[in-house]
Amino acid sequence: MKYILVPSVQSVAPKIYNCSKIRGLPDLIRNVVKHDFEMIEATLDKSQKNAGLFEFLKEVVSKFRIRDEKKIRAAMKAGFVVYNNFNVMMQRGLSYDEALTNAINGKVVIPPERVEKPINVAVIAHGYNIFDKKVSMDVFKKLEDLNVRPYCANNLTLEQMTDGVNNLDSEVYWANELEMTGGAGHYLNNDKIDGIITITAFGCGPDSLMIERMTRKAKKFQKPMLNLTIDEHTGEAGFITRIEAFCDMLYRRKRSTGARGKQEVELSSSNISNLEVSSY
Repeated sequence: MKYILVPSVQSVAPKIYNCSKIRGLPDLIRNVVKHDFEMIEATLDKSQKNAGLFEFLKEVVSKFRIRDEKKIRAAMKAGFVVYNNFNVMMQRGLSYDEALTNAINGKVVIPPERVEKPINVAVIAHGYNIFDKKVSMDVFKKLEDLNVRPYCANNLTLEQMTDGVNNLDSEVYWANELEMTGGAGHYLNNDKIDGIITITAFGCGPDSLMIERMTRKAKKFQKPMLNLTIDEHTGEAGFITRIEAFCDMLYRRKRSTGARGKQEVELSSSNISNLEVSSY
């Protein structure tokens, strides 16, 4: 028998909900995959009683006749150790691949201070978009090749992202919203960051609402923002062209700060604060 794990992730915290596509994923897979298989459809719903992470894990492994609760709790604890170590390394500036590899191997590596770059850009997106190199077309490497230092929500602590939500006068409703709204709110209010690039999947309802809020707030913070939308038809050439043009604008804008003075820079920033680009 072939198994497919398709968790029914309804809510990741009390009153923090997933979008309808994720909540209905088990039904979608059941109707799309035509082969014989047994679905492991465990439910995680922290807005309900007795539907938390431990109960979720018990339901997952019950298919394999694992019912020893001590072993399940020990595995859950070990998983949290790996997860926490990964977060620590990401917050200290290690790359995603390095942090993940070290965490899985039980290591914690603290990198030396990174060399400063002339331009710093925050990339705001869900992890499943930007850390998939094919989906994001390895956006971090492309920025580094342009001599730009990229940052993301994983470089922030929970407290920093929570403050970021408050900076945008918002509240968290959707799962993964902290990394979007919280990350954007923090970096928009960070003078070290020269610009924001958002990358969202075409057709994502919650993202469209969050991006609209970020775009409006970017005007208040006078921070240039490039909105990129991706789907299965996104071409790499157009993607690169838009990023290169955006970074070139940031370089020119930063040079103009010293040359023209604050008043003219503020005038020019009103024209470039929001660049909405659909790259599909």
